[in-house]
Amino acid sequence: MGILECESEEDVYQQKDQVDVMNNTVNIDVDCGNDYLTRNDINGTTIDLAAVSQREEDVQDQLYEENDLRELSEADDMDQSFEANMDSYDGSHSDADIEETTEPKRGRGITTMETFWPIVENVKLKVDYNEHFQPVGPYASKLANVIGNLAKGKVLSLAYEDWTDVPNKDDVWDNVKRYFDLDECLKEYVMRSAHKKWKDFKNRLKAKYFDPEKTNKELWKKHDSRISLKVWKWLVCFWRSEKGKARSNRGKANRAKMVAVHTIGTRSLANEKRKGRKVSRAEVFKVAYTRKDGRPQPAHEVTIAKIDEKLTEEPEFVDKPIEEGDYLSNLLGKENRGRVIGIGMGPTPASLGLPGTKSTARTILQLEREARHRAEEEVRALK
Repeated sequence: MGILECESEEDVYQQKDQVDVMNNTVNIDVDCGNDYLTRNDINGTTIDLAAVSQREEDVQDQLYEENDLRELSEADDMDQSFEANMDSYDGSHSDADIEETTEPKRGRGITTMETFWPIVENVKLKVDYNEHFQPVGPYASKLANVIGNLAKGKVLSLAYEDWTDVPNKDDVWDNVKRYFDLDECLKEYVMRSAHKKWKDFKNRLKAKYFDPEKTNKELWKKHDSRISLKVWKWLVCFWRSEKGKARSNRGKANRAKMVAVHTIGTRSLANEKRKGRKVSRAEVFKVAYTRKDGRPQPAHEVTIAKIDEKLTEEPEFVDKPIEEGDYLSNLLGKENRGRVIGIGMGPTPASLGLPGTKSTARTILQLEREARHRAEEEVRALK
């Protein structure tokens, strides 16, 4: 079915400028049963919330849309995805696996942040960062959750084909700064994270709710409660369009090229290192591509065996810095453009100055940021 056949009264897909964006204001409304809490702008001071953090109750595992709601795994076969993204999958069970069990397994559910908003009513949470300008510390995960809530229709519309077309993207950064005390150097990380979450959320919506065999009216009867019906209609019409089908086919082709997906879940590599756990990229790779039963994924069995051998014979070589060409670089070769395996979101091959990249030297701005970060770490160590 073509775009023009989507609606008899109006062409939803072509009218994207008229799409209503839910809660497209500086306030964020949080559903708390029968009440709504409106979190207005604040003039609070920045303080350390070590004591307050004990009051936080993480509700991301508590609420579900329906009794049978199971969040779709990012590691499963998402044939309907727009494009493959290696970092988008956590390796949990697929719907087919769940159906074979006697009792359906309940997933993680929707991250609602219900108890978070009231706690930060008059304060800002201080978020530290590491040498790669990645958020670390007790509030790094909260930052990620807030970015996700904002990017999934709160302040950004999903009714656009590409991230580059989305207007007012800086609203994410502005809203994040209302809740967190962040250094400006983290803006690039926040925006990249928002982009990924915006794209992944659309992929999940399509995988869970879209069925090309159903009519539009059938599809419009059920959609995710976090988006408006008008936004859902736009998405359905785009996915039915020739452009949407072509993009989906490209995503399937890219997905088919992936030999394995990591199983490390949502743990932050940056945070693990901050806790004093020195972890080399080779060790991260081994953990990421090893199943829970201890068996390596077939596609990386040989690589993991070589890592084990090297860890036993020459552990100091495995710990060699990535900038100098660590052991994993020797095993895997050139990194993909835009990301570095075993480092996490943020750093790129060029920003790390890896051999073979066009930008092998640190920029002045990067050097200034790193110097400031080292100075802050030294001050913290003296306290």
